[in-house]
Amino acid sequence: MKKILITAIISYFTILNANAQEDITGTWWVNDKKAKVEISEENGNYTAKLIWLKRSTKPNGDPITDRNNPNKSLRDRELIGIEMIEDLEWKNGEWTGTIYSPEKGRYIEGTKIDLPGGDKLRITVSFWGQTRQKIWERADT
Repeated sequence: MKKILITAIISYFTILNANAQEDITGTWWVNDKKAKVEISEENGNYTAKLIWLKRSTKPNGDPITDRNNPNKSLRDRELIGIEMIEDLEWKNGEWTGTIYSPEKGRYIEGTKIDLPGGDKLRITVSFWGQTRQKIWERADT
């Protein structure tokens, strides 16, 4: 009886751990270290903001702006500080959100995020019948 109870407890915690929320918070290198995104949590709300660009200003010294944004009123905002992943949440055992691509000026819903191992974050996006993956590397180790 004691063995069954111990086995049941171990099984319970193994299952609980398998469904545990992965910690994706931290600072991540993006696009071959051309940018950094910081994922943070406050009161259960997660944000993923662009915090650094290798080239953050134009040759004339003006900041790089969100010139490709589909919303014309946002095209003059600086890229530094924009939210790269919106609606970031842990749901049904996985991270999901809507990622924004400033290069293309496109929001991609249904983005999946996971930690495949080590200090890597895998971003998987599907659109127009295609699936693509990007790997972000942890910058704060």
